[in-house]
Amino acid sequence: MKDLPEDVAFTGRMIMDAALFGPPPAHLGSRGRPRKVGKRLPSPGQIVKRAPTAWESASLNLYGREVDILVVSFTALWYSVTGSRPVRVVVTGDPKDLIEERAYFSTDTSLTPGDVLVHNVRRWELEVTFRNGKQVMGIEDPQNGWWRRPAGSLRPKKRAGPNPKGRRGEKAVLHTFSLAMVVYDLVALWYFEYGDPAGDVARVRREAPWYVHKVEPSFMDMLASIRREIWGERFFADPELARVAEKLRDYLPQAMLAS
Repeated sequence: MKDLPEDVAFTGRMIMDAALFGPPPAHLGSRGRPRKVGKRLPSPGQIVKRAPTAWESASLNLYGREVDILVVSFTALWYSVTGSRPVRVVVTGDPKDLIEERAYFSTDTSLTPGDVLVHNVRRWELEVTFRNGKQVMGIEDPQNGWWRRPAGSLRPKKRAGPNPKGRRGEKAVLHTFSLAMVVYDLVALWYFEYGDPAGDVARVRREAPWYVHKVEPSFMDMLASIRREIWGERFFADPELARVAEKLRDYLPQAMLAS
């Protein structure tokens, strides 16, 4: 863990109990090995529980809106994770006491507490991409490279989860992941050029009137849009289907995505 790149961020409820230490004391030639860590510091969980906590107020633009939060920040050694490399610790609280306290760590100690929080928020799009890749593009369960058997033998019993057969299966799975993410990018690029965000949002809100907060199309909406175009060219070129073409154009992508 000592070769971590710059600005590695950590967050989550589990690190509220992180074991933190101050810098090691100077080694003045005394016997024994120099200490690697200094005095034990309170964990983020202990900081928010002790009274009074030295909170500072901050107003930041997070997730597209101004948010008022409480912040405590300091540098420490998180030796079990980052070794002797110091980290910036940012503990946040909600002045309205509606959201639980959280801790955020960064190996770039030059960042301000606001910078650490803003950088963490920017990771959200990446997390959404992973979620879409798994649930929509199928990268979590690629089907190629699995369940191979020696010629003439019976097929082994299937086991849950990925089970690529040797190096060949591993390469097949990695190739599938790469191709799926390329297709993901192509769908997004096509939609940015030819999509109809306002029309797609209106369509979703018409079909799901309880979805009153939707203002932008999701990747599922983008995928449905490109499917309508592709299937429209393939299936509805027949003049006999002219009367039902538009209805099918809207219905089929949603039906396929729900299956």
